Amino acid sequence: MPDRKITPIPYATLVKIFKRFGFTIKRKKGDHIIMTKPGVKRPPVIKSSPKDVPVTHIRTNMTTAGMSRDEYFQLDVCNPGNVLGYIKIKPYFVKFLANSPEVIIEGLTVPKLLLRG
Repeated sequence: MPDRKITPIPYATLVKIFKRFGFTIKRKKGDHIIMTKPGVKRPPVIKSSPKDVPVTHIRTNMTTAGMSRDEYFQLDVCNPGNVLGYIKIKPYFVKFLANSPEVIIEGLTVPKLLLRG
């Protein structure tokens, strides 16, 4: 049984993961983002609607790209090993880091003392 579960993530995060794996955006058509990489016969297609990509689509694109679970978690920009978790506070995703007096809100580091509630 794997230690970590693949969970739904925002489509922009999935695009970043595939870019780190060597893919580039070839084109966008409607709500579909088509990515390519030399040597890969079939391009992964990421839908930008709904905002969170379901696990089945993530796994299908991983298989298409030849990406393993370990590679996915190494490239995962949304949930690195030191993140205790993240919650969605519309319209932001907030990461709570272990042993840190700060949180990360959409890439911006903010001291926890400034957050109320």
